[in-house]
Amino acid sequence: MSYEISINARQEYEENKKEFDIMPNGKYAMMMTSYESKTGKDSGKEYLQATLTVVEGQFKNRKVFKNFFLFSSEKASKIARAELSGIAVSVGIEELRNVDQLVNKVFYGIVGIEQSAGYPDKNKFVKAEPYKQAGAIGEPIQAKVATNQSEFSDDDII
Repeated sequence: MSYEISINARQEYEENKKEFDIMPNGKYAMMMTSYESKTGKDSGKEYLQATLTVVEGQFKNRKVFKNFFLFSSEKASKIARAELSGIAVSVGIEELRNVDQLVNKVFYGIVGIEQSAGYPDKNKFVKAEPYKQAGAIGEPIQAKVATNQSEFSDDDII
């Protein structure tokens, strides 16, 4: 079966190219917008995959995916618990009882670039910091800005 389409491929590519570019290392206002339980193909062990979405700045609406291996090895579980605890503390939660508590809460996410042989570079979540902490939004970590104005209203923060 053949489908007729008419696309100016060069124009479409150029207009949407930024969606394919990775974000530079930096600090971005973001929130966990969703998560789901998955099972590792090789290990057969359950893990959580979270979707972290940038909420302001040049990369608004960009997503970074983070896997939390809570039910894997002791070391992996300890790392996952520490990472989730970092997000919880960053959004003001002292005792985390359910991952739902983290959804739609704004924090600063430190984002890096992961390089893997044979695969294109991709963004990776490194750690969380409280949202009201001084620092640049959507800029390399070394950069500083004079204001910390948000592009969303208090209604967007739950």
